[in-house]
Amino acid sequence: MIGEVRFRRLLMHLTRRKELNPEYWVHQKHCLDILRQELMCTGSLNLYRLIWQEHQERPIPDFTIHRQCRRWDDILDWQEKHQISYEDTIRLDHMRKPEGEYAYPMPPAGLKLVEEVDAWYKKFGIIEDIS
Repeated sequence: MIGEVRFRRLLMHLTRRKELNPEYWVHQKHCLDILRQELMCTGSLNLYRLIWQEHQERPIPDFTIHRQCRRWDDILDWQEKHQISYEDTIRLDHMRKPEGEYAYPMPPAGLKLVEEVDAWYKKFGIIEDIS
């Protein structure tokens, strides 16, 4: 995720284009906020004891605590098996809200983003037809 933020900055530099689609920055803020939430909500409560070590005049923290780590390969395998397919993303682009289905209200910041994205597409002559 951090790499993606760096990539977007590099893309702006290389293309000399000062204005990327506004969705990019909202997406980046969203991703970084997810990382922030993960760190804050699952932060370690491990205690580090202070130990005396040779050649030290005062006690130092013992960072050799044992943690139960997740097996990252298992997480990636699960993600790969359960992710939405490319074909399904195309189908999503063509879906329309069924009559009578509840539509959650869009927050003002979301409405502003939609308007900014529409203006960006018009400014650069990009037409996005999802009908």
